[in-house]
Amino acid sequence: MNAPGVDVRRLDKTYVRKKESHEVLRGVSFACSRGAFVSIVGASGCGKTTLLRCLAGLEDVNGGEVYVEGTLVSGSGFDRAMVFQEPRLFPWLTVAGNVAFGLTGRKPRAEVRAIVKENLDFVGLSAYTKAYPRHLSGGMAQRVALARALAWQAPVLLLDEPFSSLDVRTRSKLQEDVLVLWQKTGKTVLMVTHDITEALLFSQRVLVLGDRPARILRELTVDLPYPRDPGSSEFVELLLQVKGLLTMEQQFVECGI
Repeated sequence: MNAPGVDVRRLDKTYVRKKESHEVLRGVSFACSRGAFVSIVGASGCGKTTLLRCLAGLEDVNGGEVYVEGTLVSGSGFDRAMVFQEPRLFPWLTVAGNVAFGLTGRKPRAEVRAIVKENLDFVGLSAYTKAYPRHLSGGMAQRVALARALAWQAPVLLLDEPFSSLDVRTRSKLQEDVLVLWQKTGKTVLMVTHDITEALLFSQRVLVLGDRPARILRELTVDLPYPRDPGSSEFVELLLQVKGLLTMEQQFVECGI
């Protein structure tokens, strides 16, 4: 049997600051089949980003294991690419240089140039190869960040609220790009978002996280055809389910339960 694209087993994460322990994740377990699009939603500050950083290998875990395509994650690797909420481009590199970052030395120069061109064409920025990040709008910079992640050609794409800081028009266009990318490439995509509607528009499954320590309250299957209609009764029903779970969780937290 083929291994899942991502397999998370009983994940625990605790931060220690000023001799005080802050438990963020407790016993988080789920699996994503290869080629799935899964979103993670939850209250602000509940640990969504920490979970994604653990999957990326950017955070050590206190317990549990993460497997990507059957291989245990023990640090960052080229089998995962991550797009952050902010573009995080290198200001001293051109657009082309940012997209090529991590490829130089791993692949022949001609192949790197072809990969850079292909991915800048995809995000519509082929005319900006020699521009520097300071010359780009916020939306353009985030598209460069997406192109850089795609250039790694990783089977797993991790998205940490990549659209939240964009204006409505730019956000809509980039969302469409990501959906086309997923459908075209068959990558396994995990997206953290605070926007429940966004999660339901694109995902096949939605993981609802409880407040700290985060654990999975419920996994919802979104069995709706693409493109999805946020005004349909089926969509609204799912939206209300997720909102109801998060509202109930918040009430429990406030009551100290």
